[in-house]
Amino acid sequence: MRFLVAAVAGMLTCASVAIAQDTEPAHAETTEEMKYRLEVQQARVELEKASSELVAARIKYEGTKALYESRIVPLAALEKDEQAWLKARLTHELAEIELQKTRLQFLEDAVIITIVSAKKVREENQYFVDITLRNDSDIRRAEAAVARTEEFMGYDPARLLDVDNLTVSVTGRVRISDNGGGSREVVIVTYPYQHVVPKLRYGEDQTIRFELMKKELEAVTVMLEYQDTEKSRHLLMGTESAADFPTIEVRQFNRPGRLGEEVPYDLTLNRLARTDQAFTLKVLNLPSEFPFKFIDDNGGEVTQVKFTQDVQTHHLRLMVALQEKLDVEFIDKRIEFSAFVTRSSETQAISVLKNKYPDQPIPIEELAKIRGDRVDLILIPKGKGELEILVHNKRLEAKLGAPLEMRFRVINSGTLPLNNVEPTMIPPAEWEVVFDPISTKQIDAGRSKLFKIVFTPPPNVQVGTYSPKIKVVGYTGTEKISADDLEIDISLVAERNITATLVLVGVLIGLVLVIAIVSIRISRR
Repeated sequence: MRFLVAAVAGMLTCASVAIAQDTEPAHAETTEEMKYRLEVQQARVELEKASSELVAARIKYEGTKALYESRIVPLAALEKDEQAWLKARLTHELAEIELQKTRLQFLEDAVIITIVSAKKVREENQYFVDITLRNDSDIRRAEAAVARTEEFMGYDPARLLDVDNLTVSVTGRVRISDNGGGSREVVIVTYPYQHVVPKLRYGEDQTIRFELMKKELEAVTVMLEYQDTEKSRHLLMGTESAADFPTIEVRQFNRPGRLGEEVPYDLTLNRLARTDQAFTLKVLNLPSEFPFKFIDDNGGEVTQVKFTQDVQTHHLRLMVALQEKLDVEFIDKRIEFSAFVTRSSETQAISVLKNKYPDQPIPIEELAKIRGDRVDLILIPKGKGELEILVHNKRLEAKLGAPLEMRFRVINSGTLPLNNVEPTMIPPAEWEVVFDPISTKQIDAGRSKLFKIVFTPPPNVQVGTYSPKIKVVGYTGTEKISADDLEIDISLVAERNITATLVLVGVLIGLVLVIAIVSIRISRR
């Protein structure tokens, strides 16, 4: 029996050497491949050793079992050989597992995910980063890992390199100012924060888009998780060629304005490319009745902006002036125009468009051909509603008990027609006031309307001066327009009695004559 065990062990050892020799590579090995081949060979040797020990232990156990049944050896000897056989079987199973682990570890090491690029892009005033990934796994390692194995026989090694459920997340850091006058660095996440790629096949590229929550980000950290592997890489974002042009953003594109004022549009210009270059500012489709200018942060008027490696943002204000006397065709109308940032080389193309459309707006299709960026704006000139009260004499005199009539004119001195113009007054106590007409439906801009007012004091009114105020209101749309109050002075005097006056005059004349006669008589004496 001992001779049989030795013979089996010898055959297994020879087989293990033959297998090791059969796995010699046909191509020049790298250091990693040589290391892996040696590790596999070592695991195979351990497995074959465990196999031979398992066979020997089983043969010995079965021989002892036969002797025990013939009552030649005791039970203790049988139990000892049985335990040795079970231990050899466990050792063999562990050796098989170790060989598979060695193969799988090398296969996992063959999986390589490369971050090809991180590119910053802009679309419709939103900023994104496009992360491009590639499955750059080592196919030679995969082939070596599965070579001459029954479980992978006929299987494509490239399929073993496909990565499932690849998790990608992106973060960035920007420095912001704090309330204390200093600054601090904060972590900015993207949207979505995390993206799962269901499958990235061997040799395949995939691009994943993340929205940047802060457009100031210049670098990002990309983190990958796959097959129990975690790795991160800090990348400076590149830009698309279109980023060579600045972009324009406006805080409020639709703005109303009153005549005689300037309407501001706050513009922000950003450029991703970090090269020194100047760009021209243009305004198109704005009628010549509206002068305009670009103002920089220092309050100076500019027609160009320059971007450098350190200056990538400009804050400008486009000021559009509304003349005091503006043609009525523009009042309360939407005036659509565009502000451009472009290269000076586009000036000629812009001049051609202006000449092509001298008396009409340049179509959007034509504007789109101008290389650069634009923002479409809307201006609504709002007319000014004004009312004035005109009267020839603000001081009146009336007798007690007699009505008083007064005329005044309401003038629309604004630029908008005014509707439902109505005069009112809070009269003195118990006075009766009547307006004629009570109101007028409309007074056009620059026109006027004559009103009459009749005051009737009460019979028991006191003599004196009264100062009521005339008020006039009108409406333009829902806006209420009021004239300045006009205060008038009304002096009430008592009615004169002619008879009593004549009697009084006669008495005075008689008295004078009597005094004269008496004086003459006295002088004669």
